[in-house]
Amino acid sequence: MKLTKVKGARFNFVDRLQDVYDINVVNSFSDAEVYTTYGTDPQLNIELKARINRGYYKFLFDFTVVKGKINNPKFYFDTGSGYNEQEILNLPHSHNGFIECFFFVHKPVLKIRFDPTDKPDVEFTINEIEICAVESFSIFKLVKDKLKNESNYRNIPKNYFRSASFLLQNNQSNVVNLINKSKAFSMDLFNYESWIEEHDSYSPQQLEELSSKQSEFEYRPLMSILLPTYNTPIVWLKDCIDSVLCQIYPNWELCIADDNSTSEEVRQVIKEYALKDSRIKFILRAENGHIAACSNSALELAIGEYITLLDHDDKFAPLALYRIVECLNLDKSIDFIYSDEDKIDVNGFRSLPFFKPDWSPALFYNQNYITHLTCIRRGLVEKVGGFTNGSEGSQDYDLFLKTIAEGAKIKHLPFILYHWRLHDQSTSSQSSSKPYAHISGKKSLEDFLSKKYPVLFDYLEDGINTFTYVPRFKLETKKKVSIIIPTKDKIEFLKPCINSIVSLSSWDNYEILVLNNNSVEKETFEYFDKVQTVYEQVKVIDANFPFNWSKLNNYGSEFATGDFLIFLNNDISVISNDWIQRLCEWASLPDVATVGAMLLYEDDTIQHAGVVLGMNGWADHVFKNMKPSHFPSPYVSNVLTRNVLAVTGACVAIEKEKFVKLNRFDEEFIICGSDVELGIRAFRNSFYNVVDTNVRLYHYESKSRGSEVPENDFLQSAIKYEPYRTLKCDPFFNPNLSLYHTSPVCKVPVS
Repeated sequence: MKLTKVKGARFNFVDRLQDVYDINVVNSFSDAEVYTTYGTDPQLNIELKARINRGYYKFLFDFTVVKGKINNPKFYFDTGSGYNEQEILNLPHSHNGFIECFFFVHKPVLKIRFDPTDKPDVEFTINEIEICAVESFSIFKLVKDKLKNESNYRNIPKNYFRSASFLLQNNQSNVVNLINKSKAFSMDLFNYESWIEEHDSYSPQQLEELSSKQSEFEYRPLMSILLPTYNTPIVWLKDCIDSVLCQIYPNWELCIADDNSTSEEVRQVIKEYALKDSRIKFILRAENGHIAACSNSALELAIGEYITLLDHDDKFAPLALYRIVECLNLDKSIDFIYSDEDKIDVNGFRSLPFFKPDWSPALFYNQNYITHLTCIRRGLVEKVGGFTNGSEGSQDYDLFLKTIAEGAKIKHLPFILYHWRLHDQSTSSQSSSKPYAHISGKKSLEDFLSKKYPVLFDYLEDGINTFTYVPRFKLETKKKVSIIIPTKDKIEFLKPCINSIVSLSSWDNYEILVLNNNSVEKETFEYFDKVQTVYEQVKVIDANFPFNWSKLNNYGSEFATGDFLIFLNNDISVISNDWIQRLCEWASLPDVATVGAMLLYEDDTIQHAGVVLGMNGWADHVFKNMKPSHFPSPYVSNVLTRNVLAVTGACVAIEKEKFVKLNRFDEEFIICGSDVELGIRAFRNSFYNVVDTNVRLYHYESKSRGSEVPENDFLQSAIKYEPYRTLKCDPFFNPNLSLYHTSPVCKVPVS
């Protein structure tokens, strides 16, 4: 969509390039003309006369809103491959006045597109737009000044403290977040090309060395590659088959089934390749039976111990089969392997990587995140009857669900082993290109969940986007929920917290246990008396001992009469009226322990959507300061429910019986860390933890207590967060992603 103004004058950006530290894009509009938006994607293109080079920059947008609201403003950067959803900068939220923030550019920018809002019918005047480079010295001074004023940094022990100079050189995203007061999400430009160069590029000599290493493999299974084809553009078909021929692992067979293509050239190309290499088998179907039937025809050709799936316009990475067999040599009992993937356009340009977590059932119930590359034991595939006819478009998802239902042992390989072709009609390019696939996938998932949770599964909601789903589980109304809220005075926060629970919650069977921890103010006790009179479900319990978050909540749980416990900070406000049942639905599942919510700051950016161990040296909230959005990401979408290693104790639900079984919170932690430790302990005891992103609450972080962290909690964390803090990657994150960015970005070398 275009953005045009109410009046008829032309909108034009003028830029000036002075020197490396003084690049300016400045526009002043003295006549204060009014601009209006049409549709939800208004755009202003900034044509630069010279590129913006690597470095720090400041952006200023001075405007006046006449009608509507400026919402979700962002920059799109073109670094040579056109605009895309990876190279963006989400700007601070502002209803009126001006936006000012800092950002960092990793690679030269040729063009910039400014999308001021995602709302239609917004009218505003532009007073000034400015982009200027900022010298590193100025950034260094800003960071040092900011660190001096941050109490949470002051209280970090010296041996854990990262200097301003280290941040400046290695953690540009943290630098801009720090300067922007952590309220604006400022994302480094995603530098996937640098990642490829550092981690996924192999010289002929390196490939030869890896090929020679295969002689050490004791297990060298035959790998059957299933390739269904139909009227494939010849250039892509050849590229696809060539990617198999280029595999350094040689013990494979390519099983091609053509679904009665009307293009004789497709069949001819298949025959020609089969003549060149005896490992290529094919069948030319006499009638078109669609993708599931065609895939079954390819399966009938297979005799290998494992099958892998390859779409006719996609490509394998050269090490695809090698990495799979390397994995199987470490553990032959694995039944199901999946890898990371990226997209490749019609010109062969790679982009949009998807670095996946290890097996995450909750995420898989929301979306087929596994997709490509997959490798499954052939005997298991045949046991479940192969591909289901009628599951067109979601036949892979259906097959995955059926094999997983049989108890398949699953392994994730954190390597880009598959390149998914982007073109106008590909599912990878347009989710709306195959609406029938969404419906088919939904049916397969319903069948799976009905069998896995025959008593608890209720129904599936459609998710926020095509190919996403939201499972709902039954929760008996007789199930009681105990909401436990510690507080010391601060009724200005506690009162709206309780009022929001009582007035907005749709679940009726609950109690609120307020833990009075050494309150002293007269108004507090007056409120305690009143709230227990007005709301029969509220009970105040004295807990007059020195503050210890873990001990307080454990103490409160002893008074709880509910089947489920929800530990809640006093600075929380309800947004989703079904928050109680959604949290407890997940918590009721036999394989789930703790369940968390998406917590938002007052500006509707994310405060919590799951904890990642090892992030920023300890543990931190991934997606922090980002807008909730189903966007292409190098990691999973931040609005999909998924498994995590831990959730924040600001809002955590758990079945009381499981809480007792896990021995409650660890009271050796005083203020923070026991929530994360409980999640780790639950995972070690074969439970999953879940963050339900459909549950939205406002969190006014640490307003009652402050943000000081005692050294004791750092010491406890250093011991009890292992091996996931330093020795091993958080299984629900990905080792290819930076641990020094709460916004998921690729781990790239510092130049």
